[in-house]
Amino acid sequence: MQHLRNVCFSLVLFIMLCGPFGLWFAEHTGTTFPSWFTTDEAAYLSGGTSKSDVRGNLSLSGFESKALQEAIETAAGNHIPMKGSALIANAALQRSAISLSNEIFGWDCYPTYFGSSYIYCPALKALGQIPSLSTESLPDYNHFCDSIESYSRNNPNQSITIFLVDMSSTSASNPAMQYVRAKATTSDVSGYMKSRLSGCQNVRIVDNSYVDPIAYYDDFFKSDHHWNARGAFKASELLLSRSMSSGTSEEIPYRPIDGPPYSGAFARSSLCLIEDTPFDFADPFESIVFDSNGETLSGEEHPAYCEANWLNRHFQFYDLYYNFAPSVINTAKPGSGNAVIICDSFGGALLRPIATSYDRVSVTTALHASTTTEDKLTELCGGSSSDPDVYFIAHPANYISFSSRNPYFFETENEGEDAS
Repeated sequence: MQHLRNVCFSLVLFIMLCGPFGLWFAEHTGTTFPSWFTTDEAAYLSGGTSKSDVRGNLSLSGFESKALQEAIETAAGNHIPMKGSALIANAALQRSAISLSNEIFGWDCYPTYFGSSYIYCPALKALGQIPSLSTESLPDYNHFCDSIESYSRNNPNQSITIFLVDMSSTSASNPAMQYVRAKATTSDVSGYMKSRLSGCQNVRIVDNSYVDPIAYYDDFFKSDHHWNARGAFKASELLLSRSMSSGTSEEIPYRPIDGPPYSGAFARSSLCLIEDTPFDFADPFESIVFDSNGETLSGEEHPAYCEANWLNRHFQFYDLYYNFAPSVINTAKPGSGNAVIICDSFGGALLRPIATSYDRVSVTTALHASTTTEDKLTELCGGSSSDPDVYFIAHPANYISFSSRNPYFFETENEGEDAS
């Protein structure tokens, strides 16, 4: 019996050791396996694969410095069979233990695994983020507010709207808010900006703050930080100050999207694969034409999503489906004047409903946390015969780093000439 156990253990160990080599060999010979067996799924869950250079470190000096061993270890880790399933199973096991201990405390939410910065809300079957913005960080918005104040003074005839998206990490509806101290909400940031910019008559601060978590998850994905089509439409109503007397957003027709369910950024990062059912406006927006990097698309086309494989559509629905920026939007049914939108990824779902109110809309993603530009707002507005409406659309944290990432954005043409 002991001998049989040793044989079984040795066999399992042999399979585990050969697995990475087998996947590497299959990768280089064109052999295909289901995504759950390969590391494709794990790449989404762990944020990608690590680079390794075994060949470049294949030397005595590489061995002595341990660079070769580290490269081999990294390469093996990139080719572990069923790695994604193992990550999910391990997190689920930890979550079960946390859930069991939570029976004593009865909290509304708890971490998705030990040490996770994401929470699971069992009653809502939804994911969120542990609040991260401190009330002490509110003065960090001064640089952005100073720039807006100066630009507003130099462009008094231009309408400027700053929209603060109520993302999970700053939303008062987040069940985790009650368990943390000195955390700032979207409303706190909005109030601070309104106070700082109270003297700017042409600047409007808008937020879509929620208090009720049920209402929040009706408008936002449960597996992701982005709003769904319903939430985006409500945001467009606030931005455009439309009257709701002719119909509420609940009466706006929507349609399901042909494709897999959606497990968004929260699901991937939390290793808790909650799924949403994607839907879109029933309006095909045929009057809208996107011009992005020389490619022209109608408002109904979503090529990045339609041409992606199942796994990409499953994990990256929002980013692929609303992949319209940076771009210029023209409308066949002219609205009133022009607009410039400066946004992060939240702007993607808003572009079409906003564009219906304008002749032409220019879009830049300069507010995205990973975007660094040399853009100037005066140049973005320069193609218009009259001063266009300006919309800043992003979640609160991205306004803090905006000026450092886009140092010339609020410069006037004269300032640029003086600097040169």
